[in-house]
Amino acid sequence: GRWGASQGQTSGSPQRRSGSGSADFADASPRRLVLGASAGRTDPDLAPRAMGRKQKAMEVRHPSSDVGDKLFFLRTKYSLLGKAEWWWLMDDSLAEINARLESEHFVVIDGFLTGAHTRSLRDEIRDAHEHGHLAPGVLAGGKAGDSTQYTMRDVRGDHVGWFDGTERLEGVEWDTLPIAMKRADTLVNQLGAQPRSELATVSSRSKAMCTVYPGDDARYVRHVDNPDGNGRLLTALLYLNPEWEEGNGGELRVFRCLSGSGEAAAAGFVDCDGKSLESADRFDTRVKSGDLGATDEIVAVDARDVAEGVRDVATLRGGGENGETKPVRLTDVAPLGGRLVLFKSDARVPHEVLAARVPRYAVTLWYFDKSEVTAARAAPLSEAEREEQEEKIAREIKFMRLKHGVTSEPEVRIRDSQEGEWRDTGTTRPTPDVPGQCSAAWEDGDVIAITVPLPAGTCAADCGVEVDTSSSTLIIEAPGLERDVAGVNLPEGADEDS
Repeated sequence: GRWGASQGQTSGSPQRRSGSGSADFADASPRRLVLGASAGRTDPDLAPRAMGRKQKAMEVRHPSSDVGDKLFFLRTKYSLLGKAEWWWLMDDSLAEINARLESEHFVVIDGFLTGAHTRSLRDEIRDAHEHGHLAPGVLAGGKAGDSTQYTMRDVRGDHVGWFDGTERLEGVEWDTLPIAMKRADTLVNQLGAQPRSELATVSSRSKAMCTVYPGDDARYVRHVDNPDGNGRLLTALLYLNPEWEEGNGGELRVFRCLSGSGEAAAAGFVDCDGKSLESADRFDTRVKSGDLGATDEIVAVDARDVAEGVRDVATLRGGGENGETKPVRLTDVAPLGGRLVLFKSDARVPHEVLAARVPRYAVTLWYFDKSEVTAARAAPLSEAEREEQEEKIAREIKFMRLKHGVTSEPEVRIRDSQEGEWRDTGTTRPTPDVPGQCSAAWEDGDVIAITVPLPAGTCAADCGVEVDTSSSTLIIEAPGLERDVAGVNLPEGADEDS
């Protein structure tokens, strides 16, 4: 596309020209942009770099072909033409971004925000966090967002807030958030107009989820943004970490399953399933234990860099005993400042956030498929559906605790409808039944404290406690109890030590 400033247009604001028609990004349609930089002036933060921070020089190749990374060359081209700020909105850039998104289900777009906007938005989110406007990220919630939610720091350790940039908050001035959201909307709108784009069905988006991973190895374990038809079609992640360096952690790890069990690197990408992803868990365990050999039987293709701060960690073999598992490619994306990552929100792109050793800032937007989000929000759940969903979430909580070694008790809240008020439920674990005059409660994660009121003057020698391991029963002997004895059923497997 050719770009120029129309009469009366703000200097540097883009006007896209293609043939006799034009699409104006002035100030009133969903396609309009209000940002601009003086034409011909290049922000040094937008200048592309061929090599990652503190990384060895490697030949940069397209993740699925033998040609160089075309997006890097397009960004370089438009930087040389003085259009670095809007390189991603040019016709050939849009075509390549769409092709990458449709064939690989995710794409990394560098230089989406200027350095000044990146730092400004990072500071706005930091202010919101410091003034108490962010809260621990929640898990579950159901496809309509009105089922049980819980927090579990060892599984999801970020702090989040949902904003649209119009909120008046103490200590926060939203100057840059609306700008970043408008840019993302413009890009998604233009991608939806590309031939054979899934994004043509996008009808709405979420508020911006502003996120801080506070360091201290905060992470978010592998998950899918749309596991149950909640309407999310596209996830847009905007990173705000201009000083990020290798070793800071907080990388996005993307898992993509490949079709077929032959040459994995040449196959297409398909939905992932739990059985296939087990190989990724085994790979991660071997890496952490230092047990991954130079040539490992589960690795089909070794690590390689595909762009600055983007690395295919490995492609893992599929097959299994009966060929039931798919090859899995693991790709790590560094959270570099000004970088936008787009990926499909469903089972095609499971992902996780690796442990962040320093604070990590980001904004996430979700774009919704019109028919799916309408169906997800159309009617409240029936009582039977709600019970089924609550049972599923309870199983999920148990699974998360076992798989990730979580000992602390999750905080759980529920509401009865989409319009209802959230209320805390306390603990998810049932407390044991105790005699009427006694009480029981969970304390310090895995400790059940049972309180027995005693008559005045009772001393320790008058009381006794033992465990009947055959029935997992706690036997309490104390004055004041009926017949001076009571039995309390404990979790199965309880013994004297536990």
